[in-house]
Amino acid sequence: MFPFGIICQEVMAGWGGWTLGMERQGIQCLEPIELFEDPIKQTSPRARFDISKPEVKAAILEKAAAAPGPAVANFYNISGPCISYSDHSLQNGGTRTWDWPEGHGTKPVGR
Repeated sequence: MFPFGIICQEVMAGWGGWTLGMERQGIQCLEPIELFEDPIKQTSPRARFDISKPEVKAAILEKAAAAPGPAVANFYNISGPCISYSDHSLQNGGTRTWDWPEGHGTKPVGR
């Protein structure tokens, strides 16, 4: 099906759990794309993965459209940003909870 086999890449990866699971199954994966070195505490941002920047987004889309190759992902897992919906939100000043999923809207991370 793929001349170079399945090559995965996770986008908005958090801790990269999906990547780890694929690698444990023997499937080749490229480095997960995640803005923060520590996604729970949202610390140590990595500029090369800041998809809010047009040039970073364009580079990722260009790679996704590239011809097959031994170091080109051909299977992606793209997750929606979940930090403001998860329990970790409270650690970062968010206001969403299971009892109040919409949050109180007074902080950007809680909207």
